[in-house]
Amino acid sequence: MFVKEVNRQTGKTTVASYDDGGNILSKKVYPNGQMAENEPEKTYAYTYGDVNWPDKLTAFDGKAITYDAIGNMTGYDGRTYSWVDGRKLASVQGGGLDLSYQYNADGLRTKKTCGTSETEYFYEDSQLVYEQRGNDSSGREQPKTEQVTNRRDRHVKRKNNG
Repeated sequence: MFVKEVNRQTGKTTVASYDDGGNILSKKVYPNGQMAENEPEKTYAYTYGDVNWPDKLTAFDGKAITYDAIGNMTGYDGRTYSWVDGRKLASVQGGGLDLSYQYNADGLRTKKTCGTSETEYFYEDSQLVYEQRGNDSSGREQPKTEQVTNRRDRHVKRKNNG
């Protein structure tokens, strides 16, 4: 369980606190790793407010999180999340974000659309072997990414064309 992180790049120390059930209650960020001498520069609060589901996070940093009946997040921080076939993320809308996802009959993601940019995913059996990115919002073609695996389904290389 994460309790303390010292980030040498930022010079900040983050300390987490937990309840008896292992749910994170807060993260406090201190400047320059000086916890004893300073008040935290930022405190993130985690709230669990569902009596029927005690470990369900219902707010983060003072902002409410909403869920559907099976526990999928449906709203947070001005964004709306929609789901298909149970637990497959279909879209994220709001807060400057416009994402959508499509899946095949086997439940594998076949396409991601972010604004006007698209990424298609190609599989052999159920193994992802190729990603193809379309044009971005400026009309420039994005690099094509190929993932190659060996017979033991181990990732061997990733190749960018473009």
